[in-house]
This record gives sequence, structure tokens and C-alpha cells, in this order.
Amino acid sequence: MNVLFIDWACFGKVDAIFTLEQMGYKLTMFSHKDYQERISAEFDSAFDTAVKNKKFKFCFSFNFYPVVAEGCKRNDIPYLSLVYDSPYVPLYSYTIIYPTNHVFLFDKQEYVKLYNMGIHTVHYTPLPVNATIIDFLAKKEFDSSKCTCDISFIGALYNEQHNFYERLANVNDYTRGYLDAIIEAQLKIYGYNFLEEVLTGDVLKELLRVSPYANDKYGIETPEYIYANYYLGRKVTSLERIRLLTAIGERFPNQLKLFTLNKEVDIPHVRNMGATDYYSESS
Repeated sequence: MNVLFIDWACFGKVDAIFTLEQMGYKLTMFSHKDYQERISAEFDSAFDTAVKNKKFKFCFSFNFYPVVAEGCKRNDIPYLSLVYDSPYVPLYSYTIIYPTNHVFLFDKQEYVKLYNMGIHTVHYTPLPVNATIIDFLAKKEFDSSKCTCDISFIGALYNEQHNFYERLANVNDYTRGYLDAIIEAQLKIYGYNFLEEVLTGDVLKELLRVSPYANDKYGIETPEYIYANYYLGRKVTSLERIRLLTAIGERFPNQLKLFTLNKEVDIPHVRNMGATDYYSESS
């Protein structure tokens, strides 16, 4: 059974290849520079050539790509995509409704939102894991001085330079106060995201003035969705994580190790260990 694997530098590629091959599938790796574009004649030609005269059980990719969806629909190939990013704008491409799609989302709220919009090509799934490799890695030697700790956090803090929220630095005072207020309010509410709903009127006009956004003819994402999820939502996540880590550091001084890409992060009583490699280090 043949599988077309969309090849890019994604997390989990090694695990997915290993698992599919263990299941008996024969993989054909396909890569192209335009895989993230919504439309590309060059990609279409290369894709059609790759699948010509060959029968594929399905096409697989981490994350969902409209040009891949187009190619699979055109060649009648089931397209299985596992989306591990959230928010993820390409889900609002018109191609999401193609009957050849089987799009798996780990973000249940996003799944429910899309499904309730009548998009039944989406499915909910927890993020999968390769248990075989975990068993193997658990037996490997590792740098205990770096990785052993009572408490750890592995992940981004979304406070890197040039993030989206910083693009709103020049909004007027009213909008700045409004944004600060709804961010603080969202931090106090778990399980419901209301940011998109409250970006209206003069506030929305000001955001469009300072950091213009307009979707193209290939999707239905709104400016409200973009500002709420990519600008404000990430700021909410950043503040929440930093505040929680700060509180843990105060309660358990120097017992928490932070593994993150930003080596400049300095949280009192928290030890920033830099990035960790999923395949060579354990904690």
C-alpha cells in the first residue's frame, strides 16, 4: 500500500514515517517549495507528475495545506492531515470542504467551531505519540545535570522579539487600554475564548489602521479572527505562562527548570536551560 508523504521540516516526521512503515505502508516522499501557498501552478504540476500512474492509499501531511488538498481532489486521493498548530489560518481556506479531506485537529474548540459551521471533513483527535520510540529513549543515557529536576516546563513563552502583539505598539490610548483590559479578562476565564467577539467598532478600525489585514479570495478568515488569535491570543498565553512559572519559582525556589528556545528569558528562581532535543534528551 502506497502513501504519499508531504515532506517538510515538521515535528514528528521521524515518528510518523516509522509508524506508517511499521503498519506496512510504502512511503513516497514529496517536497516542494510552494507547499504553504494557497495556489501554485508550479506545485500543481509537480504534484500531478508525482502521482501519475501510481495508486496511493492516501496522502499524509502534518498540518493542512490548500495546494495539497487541491492536488488530492484533482487526482481523487484521500488526504489525511494532522494539524498540530493552533491557531491555524489555512483551515479557513475554501479547500477545507473537499470530500477527499480528512483533517484531524487536536484543538477541540477549533474542531467544534468548524464542525458547527457545517464543515464535516474535520475530526477531533488528541495529539498522537510514538510509544515505541519513548520506550527506546527512556533507556538511553542523558545529561542528568541538565535534565533531572523536580519540576520542569518545556515550551515557548511567546515573548520573542518581533512577535505579532508588538506590531500594535502605535494604537491610540483608548485601544491600548481596551486591549489590556480584555487580555486581563481573558486570563481569568478558562474554557472559553471571547477575544474575537469583542474586537468591534472603533477598536477594530484602529487595529486595521495600525496593522492592516485582509484575507484573499481563497479563504474566509476575518481580521477579527487574525487579531484575536495571532496578536492577542499569543499575548494571553505568554502572560499566563510567565505568571505561572513566576508563581512556581517563588513557591519552589530553584527547583523549576525551564526548557525553551529563548535563552534570554529570566524568571526569578527559575533555571532557564535553553532548548531541549526531544530525541536525545529526557527530563
